Amino acid sequence: AAGLLAAGALGSTALLALASSGAAFAGSGRASTGSAAAANASQTAETIVADWRREIAAAGGSTVTANFMFALNDAMGKWLVASFSVGQVVLIR
Repeated sequence: AAGLLAAGALGSTALLALASSGAAFAGSGRASTGSAAAANASQTAETIVADWRREIAAAGGSTVTANFMFALNDAMGKWLVASFSVGQVVLIR
């Protein structure tokens, strides 16, 4: 997780530096320059970084949820095997 956070900080710095140099991220994928484009690029780069951070947070949350669900499934299986036969537990799963 620390590596992802460090990479995120590096990525946001690089995007903001690119935005302040005057390059704009256009919807068509082309870069344009100019004073209006530089102002728009700063907002666009910050939006891209914010979206990227939300995606990283969502991925982390999904990973934690998946690990919790796996552990819960494993614990329930072990608990059920104590009361029922393995075949019945497998059939119910």
